[in-house]
Amino acid sequence: MTGKQDGSCEAISKEIKNGYLISPESTPELISSICELHKNAVLMREYGENGRNFVVQNFRFEKFQDTLQDIIKN
Repeated sequence: MTGKQDGSCEAISKEIKNGYLISPESTPELISSICELHKNAVLMREYGENGRNFVVQNFRFEKFQDTLQDIIKN
């Protein structure tokens, strides 16, 4: 993940180490982060796996169902 450093991605990225945070509208930072990942296949794979695992654990339908049921009960 390469995301804007605006608060929306910071907590997720720091917690699970799945990419780089770049300043909004910073083309040089975006290019640099993409080039770093292109040069380092091991890191790119690690970030990709970490990101996928996070999505699978936190955004699967069953988790959504459980959260919705909790909201309805309370």
